[in-house]
Order: sequence, then C-alpha cells, then structure tokens
Amino acid sequence: MAPRTAVIAIMMLMMDGIAPAIAYETKLDGFQGTRWGMSEREVQGVFNGQLTYWTKEGGDGKDLQHFGIRRYEVDGCKFYADFEFNSGNLSRVSLNLDDDRQIECLTKMGTLITGKYGQPTSDESETDSYGVDSRHRNWFIGVTRIGLHQHYFRPLSSAVMSIVYTPSRTAGSGKL
Repeated sequence: MAPRTAVIAIMMLMMDGIAPAIAYETKLDGFQGTRWGMSEREVQGVFNGQLTYWTKEGGDGKDLQHFGIRRYEVDGCKFYADFEFNSGNLSRVSLNLDDDRQIECLTKMGTLITGKYGQPTSDESETDSYGVDSRHRNWFIGVTRIGLHQHYFRPLSSAVMSIVYTPSRTAGSGKL
C-alpha cells in the first residue's frame, strides 16, 4: 500500500470511530529498573548509590525520616522519592510532590501515566465542603499497582500529589 493510501485508510477508520490500537506498556515489575523484593543494596546498585537518608518536616511539625532520592524530577515536576522495604525487601516506592505550588503537575502526571499505561483501572473524584478537589486513580500493570493520588486546595491554590508504586500481588500467592 502506498504511503498516501495508508494515511487515507487510517483517516477513514478514525472518522468511522475505529482507531488503530495504541500499544501501552503491559509489564512492570517494580520502579525504574528495580524489582519487588530487591534488597536495599540491590536497589542502591540500580540507582548508582543515589539513595540517601534525609529528614523533612512533616505537616504536624515533626521531622520525618526518608530514604530515597531527595530531588527527583519527572517532566519538569519536582518530587522526592521514598523507597520502603519490608523485611529487607523493596515493597513500595512513593513519589511525592516537593512543592505545593506545582499545580500544573496534577494534570501533567495524569496525562503522562495514561499515555504510557492506558486508562486507569479505577478513577474516583470528589470535592469536599472545604473546596478540596481530590482524585484517586489506579493502574495495574504486570505485577505492579500505580496509584496516583491528587488533592487541589482551591482556597489556598496549592496541590498535594503522590504517585505510589506497590506490588499488585502478594508474593507467592498469585492473588491480587
């Protein structure tokens, strides 16, 4: 088929509501090259020793201990990445928005994840009586669950967002 003919055929399919299939990633066994169950040392190896301990003040004024990457950027949005281990094995990675004024990142990250993995498995939104818009979406990709949790505080023009990666199955059980 000539290139011009192929373009016309695709345009006709799209006008009829039939779009060519888009290939989304379907395998994910961890976060950025890690695998669930890796030791802290193995994860450090994947990130070339970049993971460190640091302290950040929590919302209640208490210092919170973190282990991960203090400055982690995704598409212009600034996060800090926390790596959690259960019995010495990687069990959770959280990307947390580092500056509550990065309001544009709420839309940007949802679009980025959907573009890579397709529509979320679940998508719930609500607005409370204080003017806080919340949205929670989940994707199940391979053996990984990605949770995107977003809160926009309209009265304060501020945002809180976390992207949480966890295993979607209990190790060895084969169940969700």
